[in-house]
This record gives sequence, structure tokens and C-alpha cells, in this order.
Amino acid sequence: MLRRALGIVLCLWWVASVVHAQTHAVVESQQTIADRKTRGAFERLGERGLRLPDTLATDQDVYVLVRQGGAYTDVRVLGRTSVPAKKLAEALSQVAHTTKNEGLDQGQVTYADDDEFHAAQLHSTQGKLGATTAESTVSVGVLVRGLEQAGYKPHALLAVPRYAQLRLGGTERKPDITGEKFLWWDISQEPLEREARVTVALDPLAPALVAGFLLFVPVIGILGLLSALWVGQASHIPLERRRSLYMKFAVYPTVGGIALHVPFALWFIRTTQIQQLIDLWFGTNSLSGTLGPLLMIGPLSMMFILPFANKREKQLFGNDDIKAELPPEVVAEAERVKEVRMRIFRLSLIPMVLGLAIILSSQFIPMPRSVARYLPMIGLVILKGGSLLIQYLHRDQLKSVTTPPVEDGVLSERLLRLTSAGGVPVREVLVDQSATGRTTPTVTLLSGKLTVSQRLRDILTAEQLDFIVLREAVAQKSSPPARMLLLVLPISFLVVLPFQLRLFGLGSTVEPWRTVVSTVPFLALGALFFVLPQVQRKKLLEADRLTLAQTRNLRAAEGALTALAANSPMPYLEEAPIPLSGKPALEKRLAALRQAASALDLR
Repeated sequence: MLRRALGIVLCLWWVASVVHAQTHAVVESQQTIADRKTRGAFERLGERGLRLPDTLATDQDVYVLVRQGGAYTDVRVLGRTSVPAKKLAEALSQVAHTTKNEGLDQGQVTYADDDEFHAAQLHSTQGKLGATTAESTVSVGVLVRGLEQAGYKPHALLAVPRYAQLRLGGTERKPDITGEKFLWWDISQEPLEREARVTVALDPLAPALVAGFLLFVPVIGILGLLSALWVGQASHIPLERRRSLYMKFAVYPTVGGIALHVPFALWFIRTTQIQQLIDLWFGTNSLSGTLGPLLMIGPLSMMFILPFANKREKQLFGNDDIKAELPPEVVAEAERVKEVRMRIFRLSLIPMVLGLAIILSSQFIPMPRSVARYLPMIGLVILKGGSLLIQYLHRDQLKSVTTPPVEDGVLSERLLRLTSAGGVPVREVLVDQSATGRTTPTVTLLSGKLTVSQRLRDILTAEQLDFIVLREAVAQKSSPPARMLLLVLPISFLVVLPFQLRLFGLGSTVEPWRTVVSTVPFLALGALFFVLPQVQRKKLLEADRLTLAQTRNLRAAEGALTALAANSPMPYLEEAPIPLSGKPALEKRLAALRQAASALDLR
């Protein structure tokens, strides 16, 4: 028993020694230390009257920036590129860990060979979830004098958030510069015994405001989805009314919640309440690095609920009559295809999880910067490329359990003649007789190959099939997919505009440009949600009109659209108006066709 206890003690001592050694070791940073915000502080404050040199004249001159909150301290030392960054880090580590400096002795020291400066950083955090007050103390005199003893000439600044209270040397001292978010002091000449004591008290409203910021949209969206499911199974409401209400409850609460959340979020991320909270609870001043990941709670909750909601949705509105009509061999094929696809999906999870783990490891596991720089790209290649490779390797297995499309001479001759008259080049016509083709009425035109599902042939007459096929060809001719991409890609780029600007070091911290840039993603999302569906609906109705002008058969057009809606696996998706959808309801399409027929003088 004594031997076992001694072994446990030795193991614990070894683990503590390793952790202690890692805490005090200097390691290469994975991030830029001399970032634009840090460099800009010295440039901007020097212009406002502080005695800071425009450039570092010698290898002994260094910039020192101390950002101190209630539960965090961040020290950055910037030297010329001729000074080894690791040497700066070792000097900073010695000052912090081998002298009495309460606010810095638990921090990790990192270094980086940045483009304009070689730099070292020490970040110490004492954040605690639920904390309402915090106080941090840093011996700024020891820090400055210690760097001098190491052979450097520090030009040092102290930055304290405006929501905090600072006592410098036991007394309150007026800041040298008052900024938008921070108060600034020049501490280059502070005596050895000078201490900076920062106190922060949390506003009582802050937790409630943060909860609203994080949970408002997901709660509204989940309640809307649950309400939609309740309405969908309310038997006392007529079916057509239920279908319409279901889509409104499923879509409008989430979209409305986002619309209400945007102005609140733009205001809230600039309040002192959120800054106090991330300081006290997370020990940092980075909003994106703390609450950003927590915003994923909503989408993850919706992803967890949606599979159950979709299953219930199919039970409420799905069309099971199609599957009941299928012969046993087709049902068996569908099960085999489902089994193979599920096997491929499970295998694809391996590179997906591995790639995601590599991407996350580059952010959270200490490693050389030269390695961390390429890990996200490597992880992305494994994540996407591995999944595509698995699908490629199993393509023959999937084909072996799927009935291949076949040719129909009579149908091919008629449709080739039809599409040729419409001015659309088609070189081959195939009929999809697989399990999917027998259950889903579809027509696709890809690279000159026209594929018509067997189900589409079964439910439509020859004239109706002509209309649907020609409509697909006309739609691609008048609005090719590449043209839609030219509209979608710029809008998608605007959604991530702030991140792109920060990636290339072009982000602005000056008002009003910062607010303008922050608003652009929300406007772009609004365009994706509201403007793009309007464009898609307009193009679809225009394709219906152009096709009718060529076929000149209104009865066949109406019959084709009605049959497609009635035989869809989810008929309500065709018959009911879908909010924010690029596809209008059946009645609107039929009304537009009749209006076009009247203009064409068709009876």
C-alpha cells in the first residue's frame, strides 16, 4: 500500500513538473503578435502627443504594450527584425517569472517573427464563469526596469478598459490619452515599486443581455418549428390551411428573430456590459474568441431538432401512395441503395472528423508557427478530399446496386426534335428506371444529356411531358447556372467581408467605417434571403411563359404542373406558398400561365 501511494505521489510530482515547465517555457506563437491593432496603438498615440519614437532606432529600443483588465493581462514586446524574437521572449519570461510580479508569473510567453517587428507576448488570465468582480495587479515598474536590466530601452504603454478603475501606485491618476475603448498611460519612466491595480465590477444587467444575445434567435426558431409541427398535426384545421400555416410557422419566426437580432447585436457588441463580462468570465478582451463559438449553440440545436422535424413532416404531409404502388424488386433496390449510401457516409466521417481535428488542433494546441500556419489547409484538404476519394472508390459499388438509365428510341426521337426546335442542343436522351426514378418525377439536362425519370413518364401525357422537358431546356438557355453563380458568389463574399478584410490586414477600427463594414454581412444575408428568391421566382415564371409561347398548349401546361405537384413526394412543397422560396406556389404558376395565354391569344 505504501509503495502504491509513493508511486502515485511521484507520478503527480512528475505531471506537476511537466506542467510547470511548459508554463514557464517560451514557445513559438501560432498567431501574429505585432498585429495591426498593436502597431497602430504606438503610431496613433505617438501622433496624439505621447513621447514615443516613430521608429525603433537601435536593437535595444523596444515597444512595450501592457493591456490590463480585471481578469487578464496581456504584455507585448516589439523589437526590430534584426533582434531574435526568442531572445525578446526569454527576457520577458525572466522578468515575469523570476521576479516578484503577481500579475504575470502564471502567463505563457510566446514569440513570433512577424513581418514588421519581431515580437514576444505574455498573456495571463484569471477569468471565472459567474464572477461579478475581479482585480488584477501588475508590477509595471518591475516589468520596465527588468527589461532595462536585460539590455533593452523600453517605450512602454499601459492600456486599461474604460469600464475599469485603475490605481497606479496606490492613487488614481488621470490618463495621458483617453481613447474610444481604452485609457492610456505612458509608463516608460515608472519607478521600480510602481504597481498598476485594476478593478472591474460587472453590471447586473450584463448576464441577461448576453443570454438574449446568444439565445434569442435559436429560442424563437425552435419555438417556431415546434409550433409548425403542432399546427401540422392539428386535425381540426383543413389540410390546405395546415400546409400554408406550417411553412409560415417554420420560416417566419426564425427570419423575424434574425431581423430583430441584427440591430440589437450591432448595439450590444459595443456596450460596456459585454466587455465587462468577457473580461471577468473569460479573462480576455476578445469578443470573437469567446462569444463567437457560443453563437453556434443555436445552429447546433436546430441541426439536432431538424432530423426529427423532417421525419414528422413527412409523416404529416408526405405522399406514401407512390411507394405502395412499387413492385417488390424496386423496393429491394431502394433498400440496397440506401444501405450502400449509408456505408459510404460512415466511411466519409473518418476523414471529416480527422480533418476537423487537425483544423482545431492548429488553434488550441501549442506548436511551431511554421507548422500551425499550414494545418488548417491540410485539415480542409483531408476533410473534403478524403470524402470525395471515398465516394470515388465506392462509385462502382453504388452503380452495381442501381439500375442504369436506358434509352427509348421513340421518346428520344421526339424529345430531340422538340429541344432542337427550341434552340437547345441535346445529344442524348435517357430514362431513369432506378428506384429513385420510379418514385420521383424529375427531368435533368446536364452537358447535353437529358435524363427523364420513369415516374415522370408514368404521370404525364406526351403533350405534358413535352412542356416539362422544353421548360427545363428553356430555363437553362435563358438563365444558365453559371449566370446565377455570378449573382450568388459576390453576395456570399460580402457575407464574410469583415473576416476577409481582417485576413489581409485591411480591417478598420475607425468609425463610421467599422459600423459600415459590420453591417454589410447582414445586408448580404438579407439579399440572399429576400432578393435572390425573388429573382429565382421571376426567372421560373418567365421560363413557363417562354415554353408556353412555343408549345401553345395551355391545357397541357396546366395539367403538367398540376400532376407534378400531386405526385411529388412532398405535395405541400408544390401546392402551398413557401416563404422565402425561389419557387412560387402552384396557384400562382397556373395564374401566370393563364395570363400569358391570354396575351398570346390562346384558348
